Amino acid sequence: MRLRRFAIALSGFCAGLFLTLLVMHVASALPPACPPGVLTCGGSMTGGQSTPDADGDGYAIADGDCDDGNPLRSPGRQEVCGNFLDDDCDGSVDEEGCAQPGVVAVSDLTSTMVRQVSIDLQWTAVAWAGKSVVRYDVRQSPAAIDAVSWDTATPLTGTPIPGFAGMSEMYTVVGLAPQTKYFFAVRLVDSTGNLSGVSNLTATTTLAEIQPPSDGQGEAADRTPPPPVTDLYAVPGYSEVTLRWTVPQDPDVVRVALVRNAERPPLDHTDGTAVFDGLAAEYIDLTAVAGTTYHYAAFTYDWNANYAAPARTDAALLPLPGDGSIVSGTGGNGGDGSSTGSGTGTDAGTGTGADTGSGTNTGSDTGSVTYYLVSGGELHSFDSPTTLTSLGVDPGSVVALSPAAIAQYRRGAAVTIGGDAVLKLLDPDHDGLNNFDEVQARTDPTNPDTDYDSYFDGQEYTTGHDPLTVPSAPRVDRRLVDRMRGKILLQVERQGQAWWVHPVTGERYYLRDGKVAYQIMRFLSLGITSVDLAKIPRAGTTETGDAALVKRLSGQMLLDVENLGEAWYLNPADGKRYYLRDGDAAYWLMRYRSLGIMNANLDKIPIGSLRGKLQ
Repeated sequence: MRLRRFAIALSGFCAGLFLTLLVMHVASALPPACPPGVLTCGGSMTGGQSTPDADGDGYAIADGDCDDGNPLRSPGRQEVCGNFLDDDCDGSVDEEGCAQPGVVAVSDLTSTMVRQVSIDLQWTAVAWAGKSVVRYDVRQSPAAIDAVSWDTATPLTGTPIPGFAGMSEMYTVVGLAPQTKYFFAVRLVDSTGNLSGVSNLTATTTLAEIQPPSDGQGEAADRTPPPPVTDLYAVPGYSEVTLRWTVPQDPDVVRVALVRNAERPPLDHTDGTAVFDGLAAEYIDLTAVAGTTYHYAAFTYDWNANYAAPARTDAALLPLPGDGSIVSGTGGNGGDGSSTGSGTGTDAGTGTGADTGSGTNTGSDTGSVTYYLVSGGELHSFDSPTTLTSLGVDPGSVVALSPAAIAQYRRGAAVTIGGDAVLKLLDPDHDGLNNFDEVQARTDPTNPDTDYDSYFDGQEYTTGHDPLTVPSAPRVDRRLVDRMRGKILLQVERQGQAWWVHPVTGERYYLRDGKVAYQIMRFLSLGITSVDLAKIPRAGTTETGDAALVKRLSGQMLLDVENLGEAWYLNPADGKRYYLRDGDAAYWLMRYRSLGIMNANLDKIPIGSLRGKLQ
């Protein structure tokens, strides 16, 4: 029995020893476990033999790993500034291009296309916790750039608007010298002007003049500017000016520079304040000041910084809505009423606030919309629950104002809503008839010119004329009508009122403003296919198109029925078509592509009626 137990124990020990040796053998043949985030590790193959990777970073000593006991040091890693280590195993410590540890910064800035006078840069957008990144600050220098030398480097314009983290950003540097080394770096800028860390540094040498760029652009010998901007126009608001234009579809156009000058039209891209630089087709100028007329000029430029001839336009902020207007606004405005007392800053009681005073209003001004009446040059809130329906006001008659515009008004006492009394205070269309009188005259309280004859309803009503019917022409001159068909006429003796003469009927239609002009042009337009539209040359080009088709459709408003109903005007003066993007584009067109006419001649062309036809 003892011998049997001993034999069993001995056999168990041998089996266990065998299993242990087997596991050790298998384990020695397997690669070590990978560190977190490393998909493959365990050495590399050199000459068919596996070499160990002790730190699991994917590189062995034979592969150039300069510290196989530290997974944060290996070939291809980002060099970190200030740690006195050769992080990328290239034999240098803290060389140019290293990243600042623990600081938010772009880390993969690189050049993707090099030309004789231009370089394309690319990097990946990064997140900045707790910050709103509003722009990139890209710098250029003939020497290395870091935080100390940052201010001595040249800031570049036209940088892209920051995208979401992980997005690829691209930027083209122009106007460089051939065969010259340049250093570039980028920083993030937040909404309060704080700067992120300096990115990695990239250094690139431009091509020599004898080396043609692979994309055929950016040659030093190019001295020809690109095509200019077309259709530049300004849309003034109460606290901002919106600029829109068309960017030429030409590969030589890199960006558009927009310059503003308060004294004269800019002569070149340096003559004034640079307000925009990029490839967008719209810019909103929020720095315009009331009472100043601004001169704007837009310049396209190419890889060699050749600037095209300017496109120019002027604009000034609109005067604030006058008496009888209903305006809306948001934001904390304090109380209305006297300059003493207290308010909560919500227009709904008493407390403390910037606009001290007592008064009530529906809802606080902390994000909700509040309606006001302009009367006596002052802004009045309403002292009971207010809706547009209760005021009898069409939503289209309400003028939405920014907090900056609202702040320009004096504050008056709150008003009480009550039947005819409030109607007699309201004149949201500013036609000289309050809403009570509009009801009596059966005119449209949201349209200052109900019959679209260019005379306001109040003017006609108080002088005994019919505000609902257009006047008849005393004598129609058919020869004059034939000459004016399809043209836009500017009434030079009456404040530049604009009219369009229908090319078929010969009747003229009053283009009161951009909104009405756009409505009229679309209502009276002629449908056209995209194929036929392409046969008509576009403004700003040298195309000739189909001469017979151009002649047949001269003066027409054309609607592309196959392309989302885009509207165009075929100008009889030059045989070119102009894109009517919106009402503001239509207004620009009628102001700058019109023909002056005297009142005596205009009266010989009959007026077309649009009452009840436009929405």
